[in-house]
Amino acid sequence: MDPKEYLAIRKAYNSMRQDKDQDNRLTFEEFAILSILYDKDYLTATEIAEFQKVSRPTMTHRGNHLEKLELITRTPGVNDRRQVCCAITPLGKEDVEKQLKELLTHLPKEIAASFGRGKAASENLRKQIIEMGTQEILAGSLTLFAFGLFSDEQEVTITDIVDSTSLLQPTVSMSVARLERAGLLSRQRGSATSRRTTLVSVTEEGQSELDDMLSTVSDMKVVHSK
Repeated sequence: MDPKEYLAIRKAYNSMRQDKDQDNRLTFEEFAILSILYDKDYLTATEIAEFQKVSRPTMTHRGNHLEKLELITRTPGVNDRRQVCCAITPLGKEDVEKQLKELLTHLPKEIAASFGRGKAASENLRKQIIEMGTQEILAGSLTLFAFGLFSDEQEVTITDIVDSTSLLQPTVSMSVARLERAGLLSRQRGSATSRRTTLVSVTEEGQSELDDMLSTVSDMKVVHSK
């Protein structure tokens, strides 16, 4: 998958998510879970956690939120009561269909067109969301991932990152601070136009991690034809 297309989809989803009531917002990873369950009778929490390559506690947290919103149900397994079976509700299916249609309208026209038209476009996009959901790139990592688009620039501003990801400015600022503490980004004050501007650049260690993420995304299967 083209990393630029990956970021375009994530940016579009972030933009769309900000328009929703805070209590009803789903993370990209939670939306991917609904997309996985959309055409399944059920999957166990373990199966979803393994598919998304996350821990059971992380899956439990996501399941709690989706169940609270009545988008999925969770029941004990028939043969193994310790297993938790997750199934999408009619409301959950409706939410997936609505969000896919809306997401297509938030994508750049050329990317939206690559998924086809009508129901086929929504179905192709749903499959791409599932594929993207197999690798977890959270807000902090998405902030670093955005630097893949700034290959010709040594330093960028917080605003540049916000514009390229549609993450909220406080989220980007906190992510940059965390990435700086981890030695992946560096910050300095001042630019040619304003001393108050914070310039951000990728460190050597950060570039190595960025290259790994770009490689991971490039290896993702493209489920639609351009």
